[in-house]
Amino acid sequence: MDTFVMDTFTVVALFIGGACCLFISMWGMKRFYRIVKNGIFVDATIVRTEKEKMNNPGEIIATSYTFVPILKYTVEGKEYQAEFGDGNSNSHPEFLDGKAVVICCEKNNPENFFVKDDKKQFLRSILFMIFGLVFIFVAVYAGLM
Repeated sequence: MDTFVMDTFTVVALFIGGACCLFISMWGMKRFYRIVKNGIFVDATIVRTEKEKMNNPGEIIATSYTFVPILKYTVEGKEYQAEFGDGNSNSHPEFLDGKAVVICCEKNNPENFFVKDDKKQFLRSILFMIFGLVFIFVAVYAGLM
């Protein structure tokens, strides 16, 4: 009967990769929790969407674009403008200029925020946690074999 065997380097790499995924997940959830716990909900408006050109040499699509919404909001009488985007070319296509959104931001640092209806940030943390746990499980299982 054949058994599942991995070399030591692969087991260690999987374990380290899993630990990194868990760290990123926990960091994202901690940030999300801190903003919700200490934050305030504020109405914001998308004042414009900037189109940023990205060069992808060597790929099928040599040039792509990232769309970055610029939000305008007021916290305790002071007006702020901030970018909202995660660097994807399809980043938030549903956000159109002039659209009103609700954000949750920190009282002491209003530039640190998330859009209330945007679940991508939280889901990304959950996915990193799942991948991290799977990588660590595989590494431990393979290490015991």
